[in-house]
Amino acid sequence: MSSLLLVIDLQNAFINEHTEKLPDRIKVIIDNNKYDYVAFTRFINFEDSIFVKELNWRGCILKIGFHLFELEYNVYVLKK
Repeated sequence: MSSLLLVIDLQNAFINEHTEKLPDRIKVIIDNNKYDYVAFTRFINFEDSIFVKELNWRGCILKIGFHLFELEYNVYVLKK
């Protein structure tokens, strides 16, 4: 049976003092090669989204907040 590590929305825009250790911890898990596949989800924000209109939050628009490991590893990225 194949195994999958699914990492959800690990993006620069979501990293703060509460989540700053997550990228290093996830990198260790990936480097251990315990999973057959690694996939990431990426949240994509738009200028006309409710996040911008109601909260004035512009994270994850264009290249802001792109995935932290996307260029470092050969992984699947599911955009949502």
